[in-house]
Amino acid sequence: MIKSTVYYKKFANFYIPKDKFWGRYHKNRFETFNSLIPKKKQVILDFGCGSAENVITLIRMGHQVVGIDPVIEMVDLGRKNLRQAKLNENIISLGGLTDLPKYKSNSFDIVASLNTLPYLTKNEEDFFFKQARRLIRGRGRIIVSQTNELIDLVTFNKYTVEFWNKKIIPYISKNSKEQKELLRIFSSHLTNYNIPKKNKHKISERDFIRKRRINPISYPQDLLKRHRLRVEQMRFTHFYPMPPQFMESSEKYRDRIFLFERKFKNHPLANIFASIIMFSLKRIE
Repeated sequence: MIKSTVYYKKFANFYIPKDKFWGRYHKNRFETFNSLIPKKKQVILDFGCGSAENVITLIRMGHQVVGIDPVIEMVDLGRKNLRQAKLNENIISLGGLTDLPKYKSNSFDIVASLNTLPYLTKNEEDFFFKQARRLIRGRGRIIVSQTNELIDLVTFNKYTVEFWNKKIIPYISKNSKEQKELLRIFSSHLTNYNIPKKNKHKISERDFIRKRRINPISYPQDLLKRHRLRVEQMRFTHFYPMPPQFMESSEKYRDRIFLFERKFKNHPLANIFASIIMFSLKRIE
C-alpha cells in the first residue's frame, strides 16, 4: 500500500479529468456536499482542499474560504485555478493535520473536509474531529464525506467476497477450516468475483492505497460517543445500481448511474447503494 499523499502527488493533474463521465461525477459530488452548507455567508476552512475547484465554487456562492492540503502539487494546481478564476491564490496553503492547532479556536462557521477522512487512520480521524470541534463557533458545523463499506454488498466482485469474509462468515462459524469452505461456497455464487482488474476504464485505488470505509448505520452513534458530535443531516452520492466494473466501463449505461442517483437519493437503501456519504455535524457541549 502507498500513502495517499504519494498517490495525489502523482495524479494531481488528473484529479478532475476531462472525461465527460468523471467530470460529471465530480460536479455531482461537489453539489451534494455543498447542499449541506447554509446559504447565508459562512467562514469556511476547507481541510484537504485539493486543486481548489470547490473552493472557487464556495467563494462564488458568497462564502469566505481558506483551504489547506498536504500535497504541494495539489496546492500549486489549486493556486493556478484560483488565479485563472481571478481570485486570491494565497487563500490556500500547504498543510495537514499537524497544522490545525495553528488556527485560533472558534475561528470558523464550518470546517469542511471532502474526500479526505477516508485516508486517515482512526487515530488521525479522532485528532481531526477534536481540532474541528475546537475551531467551529457555537452553532457551527463540521461537514465531511466518508466512503461506505456497505456498498460492497452490491458490487458483486472481490470486495463483496472480502466483506463476507470479514463481516459475515465469522458470525456463522468460528472454525477456520469451515470458514474457508463457506468462503469458497459463497465465492462460487459470484461469476466474476475476481474483478475489478486493471483495465483502460478503471483502476481501483483500493488495491494500492490505504482507504478506510465506514458503516453509515453505526457511524453516527460512534461520532456521538467518541466526539459528542450529532449528525444533523446526511447526503448520499455516487450510487451503483449495477456492479461498478460494468457501469463505469459501459458507454451505453454510464449515464444511468446519475439517473439512478436522482431517483434513489432519499430512499432508505441509499445506505447500501451510495458509495459516498456526507454528514453535517453539530457539536454537543
